[in-house]
Amino acid sequence: MAMKFVQIKSQGPHLKEDLLACLKQMKLSLSLVDQINNKIFCYVKDKRIFDLHFQPLKNSLVSILFDSILFKEEIFSIKPEMIVYEDDALVVLDKPYGIATQSTQVFGQDYLYGALISYYTEKNPKKLAYVGLHHRLDRDTSGLVLFTKKTSANKSIAEQFQKHQIYKKYYAFTSGPTPKSKEWVVDAPIARDYKSKWFKCKIDPKGEKALSTFRLLQAVEEGGVHFIECEPKTGRTHQLRVHLSSCDLPIIGDRTYGGLSHPRMMLHAFELTIHHPLNGKKLQLSSNIHLEKFL
Repeated sequence: MAMKFVQIKSQGPHLKEDLLACLKQMKLSLSLVDQINNKIFCYVKDKRIFDLHFQPLKNSLVSILFDSILFKEEIFSIKPEMIVYEDDALVVLDKPYGIATQSTQVFGQDYLYGALISYYTEKNPKKLAYVGLHHRLDRDTSGLVLFTKKTSANKSIAEQFQKHQIYKKYYAFTSGPTPKSKEWVVDAPIARDYKSKWFKCKIDPKGEKALSTFRLLQAVEEGGVHFIECEPKTGRTHQLRVHLSSCDLPIIGDRTYGGLSHPRMMLHAFELTIHHPLNGKKLQLSSNIHLEKFL
């Protein structure tokens, strides 16, 4: 049973009003409010609420899981083959392209973090599962994303990200002139480009420090298509996309930064190296997606 995860801030006075507001925003029949505890599960904090007359505190988060049978379109759900690594403290997923990592401004839209909470909660519906979100990939980037399953793992993982002790490697297919060197570094600060009507970033001397290293792996074909290994040393928004574009090597499928048209953006996070937050063991994890499939 797959379920869609939605969160709403309670406006009260009762859980029923919050659920009705959620159904209305999702353009579902208001009569489905009677499906609570059957096809709709409601939680305040991590506690499951069975009574529609329960009164949440104003602006508290209400989490709602909807059975996929209530929707005409297929909902995004976690498949076992997406799980690259899992233990009691961590889970690392191979994110498909085309799905956001975290919630978007479009109410009710599927996203990876919500789907993972649903995946674990379905196994024990009495309590909303805990999942910690520490980093993200752009919607159209595929590859490895790390989540915590215990709050005791959060401090170490957060510190490793802050100190740049978590190492990530990406594959990218780009178009443009052949790089002059097989290995090169881009050290160029990045800031939000507020002049753009779309969400976009740019190189800006007043921006935040951004450092990336690149290695040319292969010239795929005549006409300037290149297969490049990328390693961001910092974690700025759109960092690899902006830096490659600044080298006249925009990623194929990345229309925001001048890439050639393609059904998907050809950027994939294929390797993640961390130290386990509880035992300190080094974990070097690789994507399950083979190069042939990525091509």
